Amino acid sequence: MTYASIRNLFLFPLFFIVFSGQAQNEITNEKELKEKYAEYFSLNRETVYLHLNKSTFLPKENIWFAAYIVNQQQGLPALETTNLNVELFNSQGEHLKTKTLFINGGKGTGFFELEPGEYRPGNYFIKASTKYMNNFKEDLSFVANFKIAGQNETSESKPDYELHILPEGGHLLADVQNTLGIKLINSAGNGVKFKDAKIISDDNQIITTFKSNRFGMGKASFTPEHGKSYKLHLTTSNGDVINRNIEKAEETGLSLTNNFLKDKLIISLKTNEKTLSQIEKKDFLVAIHKNGEMRLYKFQFPKGKTIAPIDISTDSLFSGVNTITVFNEDFEPLLERLIFNYSKIKRVNLNSGQITKARDSLKIQLNSKLDNIKSNTLSISVLPGNTSAYGTQQTILSEFLLDSYVKGEVENSAYYFRKKTDKRRRNYDLDLLLLTQGWSKYSWNNIFNEAPKELYTAEKGFTINGTVNDKKVSQDQLVFLQSDNSSLFEILQLDDSKSFKAKNLYLLDSAAVNIGLARKNNRIKKPAMYATVLPQKNASELDEVFFKKRFENSGLKPGKSNGRIGNFIKNSEALDTVVVKASSKTSKEIAQKMGSMGQTEIISEETGQAFTFFTNYLKMRGFQVKRNVGSGELLILSQRMGKAYPPIIFMDGVRMQNYDFLTQLRTSEVQAVYINKSGGGIMGPTGVGGVIKIKTGPNYKSKDSDATYNDSTFEFITENGFAPDKEFYAPKYRSYSNNLFEEYGVIHWIGDTFLNQDGNTSFKILDTQTPQIKILVEGMTENGALISEEINLQTP
Repeated sequence: MTYASIRNLFLFPLFFIVFSGQAQNEITNEKELKEKYAEYFSLNRETVYLHLNKSTFLPKENIWFAAYIVNQQQGLPALETTNLNVELFNSQGEHLKTKTLFINGGKGTGFFELEPGEYRPGNYFIKASTKYMNNFKEDLSFVANFKIAGQNETSESKPDYELHILPEGGHLLADVQNTLGIKLINSAGNGVKFKDAKIISDDNQIITTFKSNRFGMGKASFTPEHGKSYKLHLTTSNGDVINRNIEKAEETGLSLTNNFLKDKLIISLKTNEKTLSQIEKKDFLVAIHKNGEMRLYKFQFPKGKTIAPIDISTDSLFSGVNTITVFNEDFEPLLERLIFNYSKIKRVNLNSGQITKARDSLKIQLNSKLDNIKSNTLSISVLPGNTSAYGTQQTILSEFLLDSYVKGEVENSAYYFRKKTDKRRRNYDLDLLLLTQGWSKYSWNNIFNEAPKELYTAEKGFTINGTVNDKKVSQDQLVFLQSDNSSLFEILQLDDSKSFKAKNLYLLDSAAVNIGLARKNNRIKKPAMYATVLPQKNASELDEVFFKKRFENSGLKPGKSNGRIGNFIKNSEALDTVVVKASSKTSKEIAQKMGSMGQTEIISEETGQAFTFFTNYLKMRGFQVKRNVGSGELLILSQRMGKAYPPIIFMDGVRMQNYDFLTQLRTSEVQAVYINKSGGGIMGPTGVGGVIKIKTGPNYKSKDSDATYNDSTFEFITENGFAPDKEFYAPKYRSYSNNLFEEYGVIHWIGDTFLNQDGNTSFKILDTQTPQIKILVEGMTENGALISEEINLQTP
């Protein structure tokens, strides 16, 4: 659909947008209506949110983010999908890059390097989606825009306005009091504040006056008389005058208004005298529904009455967005209205605790008032207090509770969940939004006629397909797959066609995979074969209307030192997650071979002396080491999301089945250690506990040599797989006292942390001597409670 046609579509009343052509259904009773609605939501939809460390970047900075996925029906972290596709696009909607993010327990972390030669100053956006989302007609992907600073767009053009006039419920009815929602936006889709708005009759009588809120939304109540014409007259904050005719009120029909009282919702269905004679004693239904659940209320208009009020307890409403639909006796939808219920939202509140100074660092503690918080995961961005770089208009609350239910883009949806906003003002503005932009993402035409089918299953890792081209190879031989970078070790049986398939693999992108044939004498033979990795990388597309609205007139506002943006960050190579404590070429090669998604430490002589046994070293690295009280078995545990899980441990490339071998292993016998705490497996608690790889040195005296492979293998490089992650590193700014750092700099980013059982978390940041800092926290718990805070602190 073209941009122009979208603009014209907005001018029609909501009744025709929502319900045109949707009367074709075969529903004959209330049970069938509920069943049809439930069927449409029988497949669990996934909703994604990306928490970016900021939204405006300086040249040579990188973008860091944390991904959260929830099961929309359950309101819980999504556990099915592990593959999240994250893509970058430029302002023209052209695809630039794709990464597949590993999601574990509904959470993942990642980054994109924004190379200055490839990413020029300007506007971009980032998109996150799963293949499973292709099962649905609705676009469930997440999209956010970001900018790279370095240019000022000062050219101004004459404003181009769109005026939306929308009756509540979608139907303007003559001789009945109606509520009109009015919204004024510019060509970029941003609301334009207006004042002195008037509804004027065709005899130039002022019927009512009103004004808009900050988002260019307002409402007015009036009773249009049959046969009369009305127009809307308003003045923008810039002094532009706009006149628009209001669509003529219909002669017969129904209208709807709603009103929240203390503990109930009052829905008032209205009609006029002419309609009343036609619908007397006829049954109507009010349905309140969300995510496949529906509650029905039958009503008739009382004899001689043009108003039918329905009182609904707020306890009967769903949390967040509720859709109210009015059906006639033939179960055809007549009116619809979205409302929002704040009362049942699950939210964990955080507040600032202690902030202490330690040498060149600051230690910050954040607290929750909950006595026993569920397992959880957080991401934290720390920026200068007066930053202009965090213009993100979405939070985990607004994305999961509002944006994912409303059709189209909601301007600054984060506003409706900020604690600083006056509660009454916030509630009023959100109801105004749902009045003026309350198109449900789910159409009744689709619900009645096109229930989704599961054509795409949830992706869990990657699959390697291979075929051996060797006549001498028998079908009963075993295939051996190994990859150091991906912690991969699989042994498979060839099928009748001498092919094999290994599913649900944790594979890193661009990693080396070795494949060999295992003989009876335990020797490995290099096979003649070919292999592929699925799924392949495929670039998606962006809606043309969306990116035009997002980026038109959205240039960077001039900063105080904008002219020196280009060289404010020193030229320096990005540090990998590899921590190398020896400078020799051999040590670096060892670190690179052990993996790029965690941290590798080359064990020095000093480390071997400081920690006699390797179990002591693991304690220093944050692992719990203890004995099982009943069996005496050695246990190694890693804290993740507030719980303890056992990690996967490899020793010299072989996965160990228990940890008892560590009881006598001395740290001096270890040459290098790789640790990845973010999870190295697709499923199960061992994957959640992370991965430890141990490479022994020349001092190690092996009790038994059980290596299962050698170099006689077929090797190929994966062209797809999970994107390697790396720990955040702060750019090297030329100055921390410069206005440019205050406006656009970054202090710290933590992609994956958690609140402990006491509800607290603490972390250290570099002391940049910034008088104020802003901390932005997003997260969720295992029971679906959401965390979203903006905390401002004075530094000591």
